Amino acid sequence: MDEERLLAKSLQHMGCREMARNLHNNESESGCQSRGQQAYKWEKELKRPPTFQEVFDKTHKKKGMDQYISDIAWEVVESYS
Repeated sequence: MDEERLLAKSLQHMGCREMARNLHNNESESGCQSRGQQAYKWEKELKRPPTFQEVFDKTHKKKGMDQYISDIAWEVVESYS
């Protein structure tokens, strides 16, 4: 019983160390990224800071489609055009 508990704790700490390493490298294992991580990634890809329109489109359009996720998102785009 004690061995199982120690092994579980060890694995938990290994996971924490791995997560800390990924945060330090600005990578994400789970697919969830902070806004800062996304901005950094997009800036590296574009070799310039992304525009408001590019960020809004990437975060408010359905993947693989040229369609906004809601009518409200479309209204926001129209108000900035």
